[in-house]
Amino acid sequence: MEKKRISLPQIKRQKDLPLVLNKKEVRELLKAPKYLKHRLMLGMLYGCGLRSYDPEASGM
Repeated sequence: MEKKRISLPQIKRQKDLPLVLNKKEVRELLKAPKYLKHRLMLGMLYGCGLRSYDPEASGM
């Protein structure tokens, strides 16, 4: 079985602190999409605090 195992490179983790937006920047971000559907999706993602890499959400 060891011969069939695939070794993948480890993903490097971000070590700096995340960027925090102020209220004005958040409003501009949420108003940017043209369609309501896209505004709602963006608002849900921002409101839930989802990030592109979240070790707690992925189970790592």
